Amino acid sequence: MRIRSMLVGILLLLGVLTATLVVLPDNVKAVTRYVGGGGPGNYSTIQLAVNAANPGDTIHVYGGTYVENVVVSKALSLVGEDKQTTIIDGGFSDSVVTVTSNWVNISGFTVMNSGPLVGNAGVSLDSVHYCTVTDIIATDNDEGIFLYSSGENTISLVEARSNFVAGVLLIFSSTNIIETNDLHSNFNDGIVLDRSSSNTVRWNNIWDNDDGIILSSDFDDRITSNVIWNNYWGIRLTDSENAIITDNNISSSTRQGIRIQDSTTATLTGNMMNRSGIHIEGDAVTFWNTHTIDDTNTVNGKPVHYRKDAAGGTVPSGAGQVILANCIDVVVEDQDIDNGTTGILLGFSSTNTIAGNTLSYNKNGLYLTSSSGNEIYHNSFIFNAPQGWDGPENNFWDDGYPSGGNYWSGYAGADQYSGPDQDQPGSDGIGDDPRPLDASDEDRYPLMSPYVSSIPPEPPILLQADLSGLQSESVMLTWSLSPDDGAGLNSVAGYEIRRSVTYDLQGLGYGLLVTLPNQTAAYVDVLAGEGDPNDYFYLVCAFDGYGKASCSDNQASKFTRQLSKGPNLVSIPLLVSDESTSTVLRTMSFDSAWFFDPVNENWECYGTFKDYRRSLSHIDRTMGFWVTVTDGSNLTVAGIVPSSTNIQLRSGWNLVSFPSFNVTYTVADLKAETGATRVEGYDPSPPYHLRVLGDGEMLQAGYGYWVKVETDSLWIVEVS
Repeated sequence: MRIRSMLVGILLLLGVLTATLVVLPDNVKAVTRYVGGGGPGNYSTIQLAVNAANPGDTIHVYGGTYVENVVVSKALSLVGEDKQTTIIDGGFSDSVVTVTSNWVNISGFTVMNSGPLVGNAGVSLDSVHYCTVTDIIATDNDEGIFLYSSGENTISLVEARSNFVAGVLLIFSSTNIIETNDLHSNFNDGIVLDRSSSNTVRWNNIWDNDDGIILSSDFDDRITSNVIWNNYWGIRLTDSENAIITDNNISSSTRQGIRIQDSTTATLTGNMMNRSGIHIEGDAVTFWNTHTIDDTNTVNGKPVHYRKDAAGGTVPSGAGQVILANCIDVVVEDQDIDNGTTGILLGFSSTNTIAGNTLSYNKNGLYLTSSSGNEIYHNSFIFNAPQGWDGPENNFWDDGYPSGGNYWSGYAGADQYSGPDQDQPGSDGIGDDPRPLDASDEDRYPLMSPYVSSIPPEPPILLQADLSGLQSESVMLTWSLSPDDGAGLNSVAGYEIRRSVTYDLQGLGYGLLVTLPNQTAAYVDVLAGEGDPNDYFYLVCAFDGYGKASCSDNQASKFTRQLSKGPNLVSIPLLVSDESTSTVLRTMSFDSAWFFDPVNENWECYGTFKDYRRSLSHIDRTMGFWVTVTDGSNLTVAGIVPSSTNIQLRSGWNLVSFPSFNVTYTVADLKAETGATRVEGYDPSPPYHLRVLGDGEMLQAGYGYWVKVETDSLWIVEVS
């Protein structure tokens, strides 16, 4: 019985497959038919060729203008000679090309002048599957490309422009691919997905439309890696679910970059938005707190911070946009957000604190909906449109007197009085008249000038220090700019280089070496390198226009150790950018350098006059090494001071460095941390130039040490 059931199933499957395949008789083969061009037997119209064609044929259309409405009702390929010169003109009626069969391929045409009704398109796919439309110009139609109740089709390399409804419109259509198209200057939208699902829209360029991409009552669509600019809205979701919107580049949207309206469970990752951003709307909390929006999304190069269902905490500074969805008691402070869609957006969020932020030149400065009891003060609202929007709920737009409210550009009130009721003689920096928000909310104590935050700008990060100059006589410092450099009203005004001859972990006592303008990321300390016997330690600090400063967490250094003629046991205590032996030892007069490899138990050698079989190709901060100096000279290096260094000790003898500026670290400390049984250090006396070190002796930066351990261990060397 099971075998009979299986046979019946196979026969049914074969019957279904046979019904869906086009089978040609043995004496009939697919041919190419020609339209136009003047050749013998060529068809005069495209429709005549389609009518005469068999499934599987190719219809090649020569250049020219064909005024007709073509209906393709069989599986074939319709190929134009050149899309610029092979034109099908619909004469302002119906669709220019209508496809009603599966497995149709269309390419190489300009399709134009369809009828004026929805569904009248340059190319219309009506209830079909597995078709491709590629290398097409669709212009001056109601829709450029229209898919109705169609799936598994591909639309690619289409330029759709100057169409009335959309460049590409899908209705009741699923699992289609829309990729690598140019969709621009359409009177309404670039791409519309309407009551459709599981479509992929990728790698398209979309500009100068109303909506770039709109999803209406859609679900499970994937919108990825599109470049979208100069549209009214970049991507708009309306009444849609489970949209995946990732890695799109959206810029210069008139209103919003990504608008999520009455939609749920959208996932946004990796979208780069410039002069744009995200806006959420909806009168139910599920329209706000069911989305996944991580900080890989950026506005003007700064992360979007979206929080949902949060209670307490502080949003990290440096945001490009802040969105609170169903949050309470969250603090948003010291943000500098400009040139975006909505600087700070709250939905269904209450009793949060919005304080000390600068919001400038955004479409919306601060936008609250279905949110109440929020405290909003000491913010600077500068030329946003609108500055702040509040629904019918009650929020607190000031911190009382004398703390004050917010600064509003364009506030026309005077400051002639003071006091809680602003009725006492004398100015107090607070406007005499409230600044209204809506019928129920107002800023009772508007500030007359921007609030000055007590938070300094973000610090720079030191990247490297190198010796520079023909004789390595100078030190070049490079750093990454502070994230607040050029970020708006509270941005970095400049940088300070601070320097000291002794190391301090906090940089205490470092003197000011030079002040530099903002946007500066390098400095040369002239004649501070080789030839100057001092060690130098550097901090780079960013300061704002109010004198507040913050310094780099890491430090740079120039280190010098004087060496005498003959064997010396040395090391470098810094992270250097070039670890090649010749570069590390470039300030020295020497003939050879030697390092013992404890893993392979052999010596690695570097010679200035001969090559060794085992070459010492590099030197890093973990290594102690011998160097034979031919004339008194200096080991001078420049680099970054390491915060800590891990040195792997192998059972037996190890030749190591001490990459630290801790002047209290003893041999006893080393033994306690590693289990070392014997430590030997440099001795200028021949013949071995070594001696056993006592437990109370200090280790020093720039020296090498022999360390013996009985079992493998890890030595973690802290900077201080």
